Amino acid sequence: EAEGLRLHLSSRSPTGYTGVNKESRRFRARFNEIHLGCFDTAVEAAVAYARAFGEAAAQSKGTKRPRDASLAPGGLTASSRGVPG
Repeated sequence: EAEGLRLHLSSRSPTGYTGVNKESRRFRARFNEIHLGCFDTAVEAAVAYARAFGEAAAQSKGTKRPRDASLAPGGLTASSRGVPG
């Protein structure tokens, strides 16, 4: 658990987290084929995945979060998505 979210552990993933892959020196988070960003640590990427998972679960239950709710710590800025800023 991190930032109050349940992280999704995976014994099949080399990073130990579902939806998190190591690419070069950073960790990429993906949820349902959606790129959530590249992060310095696997835990940061796992938190982004957990947020996306929670948002998808809330939407499927009909309890939508506000549209501006971020999927990544600090929001999805250009730099957090790996885009030079």
